[in-house]
Amino acid sequence: MSFCCITLTDKLASGCMFKMLNINVFLKLIFSIFCGYFFMLKSAAAQSTSSTAVDFSRLTASSSVVKIKDGPSHSEVIPKVSGQVRSLNYLAYSEIDEKSQGQAELTIGLKKEGFFFADVELTVGTFTEPRSVYIPFPEAYVAIGNEKSNYLAVGIKKQSLSFIDRYYNLGFYESYFTNDFIDYKEQGFAGLQFQVRFENFGIKGGYQPIFLKNQGPEVHEDSGGISSSNRWAKRPPKQFEFVQGQTRKIKYAIRDYSAADIIKNQGHTASVFIGTNSERPLVQVSYANHPLNEIPLTRETFGTISDFTGNVYLSPIVTNHEVRSADINLDRGLFKSTFSYLEDLPLNTNPLIDETLQVLKPLKVYSVYFAVDLKDYVSRPFSVSVAAAEMQGGEITDLMENGQNSVFTFSSNRSVFKKPLTFGLTGEAVYLGSKPLVTSIAWTYDREYKGTLVSTKLSHETWQKFYLHGGFDLLGVENDLQADGVDNFLNQNQANDRFFAGVQYVF
Repeated sequence: MSFCCITLTDKLASGCMFKMLNINVFLKLIFSIFCGYFFMLKSAAAQSTSSTAVDFSRLTASSSVVKIKDGPSHSEVIPKVSGQVRSLNYLAYSEIDEKSQGQAELTIGLKKEGFFFADVELTVGTFTEPRSVYIPFPEAYVAIGNEKSNYLAVGIKKQSLSFIDRYYNLGFYESYFTNDFIDYKEQGFAGLQFQVRFENFGIKGGYQPIFLKNQGPEVHEDSGGISSSNRWAKRPPKQFEFVQGQTRKIKYAIRDYSAADIIKNQGHTASVFIGTNSERPLVQVSYANHPLNEIPLTRETFGTISDFTGNVYLSPIVTNHEVRSADINLDRGLFKSTFSYLEDLPLNTNPLIDETLQVLKPLKVYSVYFAVDLKDYVSRPFSVSVAAAEMQGGEITDLMENGQNSVFTFSSNRSVFKKPLTFGLTGEAVYLGSKPLVTSIAWTYDREYKGTLVSTKLSHETWQKFYLHGGFDLLGVENDLQADGVDNFLNQNQANDRFFAGVQYVF
């Protein structure tokens, strides 16, 4: 993944599906169909003589009669409030913090149901280390219709466009927020989103006039270095090879740039699916053309003759890309399976004069996923899953104005994994008293990097709406790699272990 030095202020601010079609014509056609449906619904509802509710799920493209069923109008506003504190402990020593950190997090929001529905959620959190505040904004939208069938939404809203993009947190369609590149929160598209669904066919997509990038751990410039109070923030190289066998220090500085120039970049998405379930349809094909959620960096580099120190002045540069994907979901009874393909094509620009630019290679992802839900056999929620993926391409090359490679790079690959194999287990493992101990275990082994990531989370409701949490994350590699190497699975992070425990209250 590319390393992006964006401050907290920026975080807060911040072809067509088939090349034979024009995307603007395609979107206009979809909006015409959508508006026509709502006009038809409005007319039919006006002819009803009693209190009625429209059954959106039964609308078909060929029907000229809107089916109406009796029932009360349902609309409810549900507040969402939760707060948690926890302690994070590390076995390994670090220069940036102690072996124990505190973390506090507050989430507030509301959800409104009914024909006019909305969902707003805001999280504010911090660690006990300085300069570690984070504020993700996963969703904040208002909409009309029915989220499971036909709707039109304005604001920040999530849309499921690719299974593998979400499962491995690639962030090619929707952006994400993460503090540690292990736990992720999806962030929706900012703009106008819609879905039109018929009997067994549907279309969804949107137009995004505002660009919201990936948000990672807070990083900042500190005495010529790029650092973070969070151990799980990726770090750029501290030295470069000056001549054969000799290394020299690198000093960093972040140049002034306009956050507005990053935010005001447009994009659009479109997706066609076959099946009654819009989240897991039988077949789904999606397309997007928008800025890369992980922003590349451009830099000016020069050396100090007195001590041969490399001085690096950094700034982000918005780059567009095209994303195409296809999913096939075969669900039957207790078994679920997904065959997923995704390709990402960055539309790279050329380095500026006297600049070095991160140039991203295209990436193709092939994956399979199988899961079995055992709740009917064990009389409680419990599922087991296995997934495998192969990510081809996706290299990052730092090129200078003359087309030559730079003497150092921040990151050599666009994805955390290359050939991951993941086993998962989620469910109510045992009961402690009358409440279950909810357990989630994920074990990932990368067949190319020879690295392993094990994550375990435990949650138990001790009193009503009061939860105890605990767990651990462990990283490991089979091979001895260069300590500051950009390909080192372990040293992309500043820790290889973490144990945590805390409490949470959900209102």
